[in-house]
Amino acid sequence: MLLAALHESERLRQIIKELQRHRFGRKAESLPEEQMLLGLDDVQQVAAFAEAG
Repeated sequence: MLLAALHESERLRQIIKELQRHRFGRKAESLPEEQMLLGLDDVQQVAAFAEAG
């Protein structure tokens, strides 16, 4: 009986995780590589401007 309750609890946790993922998306969403490179270019330009100024 205890094992059945633990199994049911784990099943319900998994359902909740799937519903949250469906509603809010993945936690580790990442940017496409092109967008990351554009952001890196911006940072490099600001750093170069700061060094020149």
